[in-house]
Amino acid sequence: MQTQITRRKFGKLSSLAMAAALLPLELLTGCPGEDIVLAGLRAAAQIAAAAAGVLKPLNTTAGGILDTVSSDLLLIVNLYDQWKAADALGKPDVLHRIQTAIATISQNLTAILKAVKIANPALVAYISVGIGVVNSAISILIAHLPAQQKSLVASVAAQERTVLPVVAGAKSEKDLKRAWNDASIQAGHPEAVVR
Repeated sequence: MQTQITRRKFGKLSSLAMAAALLPLELLTGCPGEDIVLAGLRAAAQIAAAAAGVLKPLNTTAGGILDTVSSDLLLIVNLYDQWKAADALGKPDVLHRIQTAIATISQNLTAILKAVKIANPALVAYISVGIGVVNSAISILIAHLPAQQKSLVASVAAQERTVLPVVAGAKSEKDLKRAWNDASIQAGHPEAVVR
């Protein structure tokens, strides 16, 4: 017997999870932010690529979009490093490029869910975990920006991001990988497990 999740229930659950994910993680973990941000983004890129490998044989369009998401996450890793190294005059430009990449990723994540459709509930649930990992990594990034930049970046694609799934309680790269790997094993895709 399969439990059916309606869009309304899914929206409520993901909104609550998003609120939890946006809590400043330094308060929850006591760890410095940069390591968590970069590790989370790299893990999300690796997971997006693994999800693309699973999805491409079933839906080439959605699989290709996941490949793009993976590349965009690696772009954000580079931009985040540039942002940290930039002087005060250079930070706004790099931040704008981060915002643009986040908006693109959010739109692509929404497109993936639409492309997968509800025809295969097990596949939708599995791919939703991968989407949740990516969305959670972006939330971790936003949570670690200074207050002034946090509100600017958080506003980008905020409406789309609040209806996308997240990994509840994700505080680190290990949490993101654990969620994906557990889902991969459960869905019968051990080849998609990431290390």
